[in-house]
Amino acid sequence: MTAIEYRLIPLERCLDDAIRFRNANRSLERDHAYFEWRYCARPCRTAALVAWAFERDVPVGAASIGAHDFAIDGTIYPLGVVGDISVAESHRGKGVARGMLAHVRERLPREFGGAFVLPNEAATGPLKQAGWRTVGHLRRAVRLLTAPVSAAAGGPRAALRGLLARTLNVCERVAALRIGKRSTLIELDRPDERFDGLWEASVRRCRTAGVRTSAYLRWRYFEHPTEHFRLLATTSGSLVRAYAIVQCEGAKLMIVDYLAGEKLAGLELGVELLRWAKAGNRFEQAQVRTFSRGDPIVPWVTLGFFQRPDTQPCMVAETNPAVGSIVADNWFLTAGDKDV
Repeated sequence: MTAIEYRLIPLERCLDDAIRFRNANRSLERDHAYFEWRYCARPCRTAALVAWAFERDVPVGAASIGAHDFAIDGTIYPLGVVGDISVAESHRGKGVARGMLAHVRERLPREFGGAFVLPNEAATGPLKQAGWRTVGHLRRAVRLLTAPVSAAAGGPRAALRGLLARTLNVCERVAALRIGKRSTLIELDRPDERFDGLWEASVRRCRTAGVRTSAYLRWRYFEHPTEHFRLLATTSGSLVRAYAIVQCEGAKLMIVDYLAGEKLAGLELGVELLRWAKAGNRFEQAQVRTFSRGDPIVPWVTLGFFQRPDTQPCMVAETNPAVGSIVADNWFLTAGDKDV
């Protein structure tokens, strides 16, 4: 194999080439509308890039880098969010992905505060070899809500699961007694300007978090070209105290994203969300994937969620000395930060 040359090129100059190369080397195809949404329509002033690997001017690898605003110690910096890492079949296992990711770490423009990725298992090794560092892991937590529909015919194991689900109801009952009735849970079509105030109140609870303004939430969840999400919020008068973004997958309620301005608001969101999920026995379980060092925003364990052993790493490249180290920060991440 001859020497590989790595380049960072603005996405707007190579969008069609990037889509064509990605689709030729990934099993799931993405169309032009998806790329426009994920990398070009994102509400961030910094432009997206593509890290290319060339052999004799022929592309053999590519990774797209969308710019997403993060609040880091009270200041907004765009981080490069890496996605769609693709390597030509003829060059897999030859260090091309590692080389591209090392190039990103070494040459990302200083207008970025760093780079960030929630990688799949295949990308974790090349990221580590390229000098990226793990700041923590998204952990999945599960809460049983009702006995499975088949519990009556499912034998002792299903009956035990139903008993456990009913026992866990005590968790939110205790929490409800602690907080009283302060808000009402409602479903909204889209986030409005009230969510900007909630974001400003919430950002002080963690040093590093992806921006969650109303513009970001609309782009991420309500302009997505293929996925459908629902927005549930606890409100008091005109005030939004907390919210959750959810997806319904059969008998599972997937809590994709959430935010609360203060501790009791987070606890109340969890209580009201569980009550909503159990109404009419619509869901057998609720799941949430999150990483929070420090303030948990919503104390899911207090509400009867069990942590599962499967995790997903969050990895960063510290590319801008002006930002300082972000490896040991108090991060707040949810499954929604993996914007696919």
